[in-house]
Amino acid sequence: MILWIRWFNCLKTLRPAFARTRTFYWFTLVLMAMTVRTEHAGVTSFVRCLGFNEASYYRFLHFFHSSGVFLKDLQRLWVALSLRLFKKFLVTVNGKFVFVCDGIKVGKEGKKMPGVKRLFQSSDNNSKPEYIDGHSCQAISLLVQSASGSFTVPWINEIHEGADLTERAQQRSLIDKLIQMISKLKLNLPFYLVADAFYANRRAALPLIQAGNHLISLMRKNSVAYEYHSLYEYKNRTNRKRGRPRSYGRKIKLKDLFNEQELFAAAASPVPGDRNIQIRYRVVDLYWRPMGPRKVRFILSDHPSRGRIILLSTDLELHALAAIRLYSLRFRIELGFKQLIYTVGGFAYHFWMKPMKRRNRFEKEKPDLATEPQKYRSNIRRKIRAYELYLQCAVIAQGLLQFLSMAFPRGVWACFGSWLRTMNPDQHPSEQVTAQALRNSLPEFLKVMKKYKNIEKFMSNWRPPPNLREFRSTA
Repeated sequence: MILWIRWFNCLKTLRPAFARTRTFYWFTLVLMAMTVRTEHAGVTSFVRCLGFNEASYYRFLHFFHSSGVFLKDLQRLWVALSLRLFKKFLVTVNGKFVFVCDGIKVGKEGKKMPGVKRLFQSSDNNSKPEYIDGHSCQAISLLVQSASGSFTVPWINEIHEGADLTERAQQRSLIDKLIQMISKLKLNLPFYLVADAFYANRRAALPLIQAGNHLISLMRKNSVAYEYHSLYEYKNRTNRKRGRPRSYGRKIKLKDLFNEQELFAAAASPVPGDRNIQIRYRVVDLYWRPMGPRKVRFILSDHPSRGRIILLSTDLELHALAAIRLYSLRFRIELGFKQLIYTVGGFAYHFWMKPMKRRNRFEKEKPDLATEPQKYRSNIRRKIRAYELYLQCAVIAQGLLQFLSMAFPRGVWACFGSWLRTMNPDQHPSEQVTAQALRNSLPEFLKVMKKYKNIEKFMSNWRPPPNLREFRSTA
């Protein structure tokens, strides 16, 4: 019961993101349904798990399209709430927080779903098809460390491909959209952004540096750098050659630096889970052409079992082992995606757009939305916003499950009421175990909820008469 009380108390801080109290109540029911449902059948599963009547189905649909929800305010309030909830468990390096970003592609077969396009999946997993039709999203998460391990708290997840309604939006790349997504959160704290090789780009690094933040990313093996920026060297020389001086000095292939093993240092592996393993690493500060006249730090790591990698850090004061450890924790966001998909059902939305032109999957040229009428583009913008609101609700539901798992592990295990082969009551439970505990304790909480009479009365309006007995006993 204490789990649901703390769960409701956390939601109170998100109330300013809604224009009306009734809209906030529907938001509460959406998060409750995402937490306790056992099937991912879209909005239909909300109705079934809460025992509501058929009229509530259209109310749920109206909530995701409602103008009474301020999505940007909801995202900022959730960021502020998560920083407060996980204050004791935040990972900090050199006084900076650690954020993790990545992209995810989810298959969608709807012919009248805006944003759906043909997507390429570059993966070594044979079970994943090379091309799919679906939504391409980018996500930002907060890195958190606990006694039993580390994980990422999801912050924001948005669709960034296939829904560019203006010519200016079509000219922006995915990296530009990610930086804009970070800037609209209005974070007044320094941080490291940990990303994969796709984000090792000038478009991502320079805006972060200008804001006082830094990027840590993986480099491709065919990357090159330069020893010095010769414009500074030639200014003080007396014997100059004719013509414009070279902008860059000697080119260095980063993968060739592994051949100089005598310059590598040995240390215990900072990767979580490695025991009695020694790695060899090397730090080189060079000029990288995308960054212009600015040095960056390249960290070469040679792991005995994981192989060789090259990391980029725009912070010249970051220690090599710290950078290797942070990048090894980047994969926690992949585990967060799995929980978002299978536990919360964050991508189980099926909102069709009736006036939309039917999408042809065999069409080679994608339609230019910038040339469509204003009303048509407004309808697409409204539907994309409904998708992103659904994703944000799922993100918040997952974050609250993580908080209850961290703050009340004993209470979660006490309400779990089931068995797992790998369960360990001495460790923090997973999101799936926490959701099962909340699912088991929900009926008892509904019978004795006294502080939340308004929500209890609101829920009773949408339940069929046979299901009102447990609510009448609380009156």
